[in-house]
Amino acid sequence: MLAQRLGRKWCVVCRGAGCSHCGHTGYAGRTGVYELLVANDAIRAQIHAVASEAEVRAAAIAGGMTLMREDGERLVSAGVTAPEEVVRVTRD
Repeated sequence: MLAQRLGRKWCVVCRGAGCSHCGHTGYAGRTGVYELLVANDAIRAQIHAVASEAEVRAAAIAGGMTLMREDGERLVSAGVTAPEEVVRVTRD
């Protein structure tokens, strides 16, 4: 199962300061922030046992699933977007 949110990217011209290219917003364009749940045997067993969402999520994280917020942090580290933008689009 794939979850996706679209977040705003820093403007490549002004890098967030605001210019005529980005309409003085500091952002131009969008990028995807993703979370992928791969249904392995452990996840399937929990689904068949009617486990809670929290239990399935914990098993997925234990199995190496990258959370949407973590993927957003990767984009912040790469200089693609702002931390505030990641929080805005990943807020539950």
